[in-house]
Amino acid sequence: PKVKALIAKIMPWVYNRWVIRSMFPKRLFGKNMNRNDDFYKLYQSRLFMKVQEQSRNDMFYKAYTYNLAPILQHKKAPKHMLLWGEENEVADLKNMGALHYEMLQSDEFHVIKGAGHLCMYEKPDEINAIITRYLNG
Repeated sequence: PKVKALIAKIMPWVYNRWVIRSMFPKRLFGKNMNRNDDFYKLYQSRLFMKVQEQSRNDMFYKAYTYNLAPILQHKKAPKHMLLWGEENEVADLKNMGALHYEMLQSDEFHVIKGAGHLCMYEKPDEINAIITRYLNG
């Protein structure tokens, strides 16, 4: 609780409007983001809402305190697959993607070409096809 309160106090300073407007979209949508896409426009329209500020604070807190130990204490995570955007800059493929794949001993690991952190919105047909194959397999 103390860490969360401290983070809540410093987040408005850390995530000023310039950082949010210029850095977040590039990190979430990948290098080839389409500014005319309906989802991108929706994202931009809600960017400075108070509830979004709280969500960003909560997300930062959760990422800061994220711990794989509870999952790994049983030696292997439940059956699962990982989907990772090739251009994910929030949790990059080379470090975080590979680390999670190895540590969690994932059944499958799919890299989504040309997609960022929000690959499920950028490439919904591709993601749905992969999930359907996995669930049917």
